[in-house]
Amino acid sequence: MHFSPIGHAFIYQLTWVATLVGWQQAMVWLGPLCAMAHLLAVIWHRRDVRFLGLFIVFMGAGFGVETMNQAVGLIRYSPDLWAPWWIAPLWGGFSLFCSLGLSWIRHLWVMVLAGLVGGPLTYLAAAGWLNQSLGVFQIIGFGLEWAILFPISILTSRYIIQGKRSPL
Repeated sequence: MHFSPIGHAFIYQLTWVATLVGWQQAMVWLGPLCAMAHLLAVIWHRRDVRFLGLFIVFMGAGFGVETMNQAVGLIRYSPDLWAPWWIAPLWGGFSLFCSLGLSWIRHLWVMVLAGLVGGPLTYLAAAGWLNQSLGVFQIIGFGLEWAILFPISILTSRYIIQGKRSPL
């Protein structure tokens, strides 16, 4: 059984919502549980452990990105210097979304535009859900960040899973 790209997008959105609800309700394990379940289902059904490597790479990179976002003031998870641990599995889930839910994107300009618009919208949605606000600086910062990160994420997932060296 293989999910369609829309199915993987839906599962990632469930993971994203579970992460927000978990953070809000002091059940921080909820989002990571969803991400891990998705990972195990993908590995089981596709019989391909490369997805584990992809998941781990994205967890590390995502934790670094979110820690940097906190350090420069784009977002505030807590008074700590580091991003919270539960953000890493969300990025792992994002890796599955990039490799399986966004496989149809072929043009670099579409990836850049999607990151430029979608990145800030995602953070705005999360901030709204959690009764927080983002300033113009933060919205612009997330847009520029994701105009770069989104294409890199998609291309990295293609490289790790499919071995594609070509950007498109």
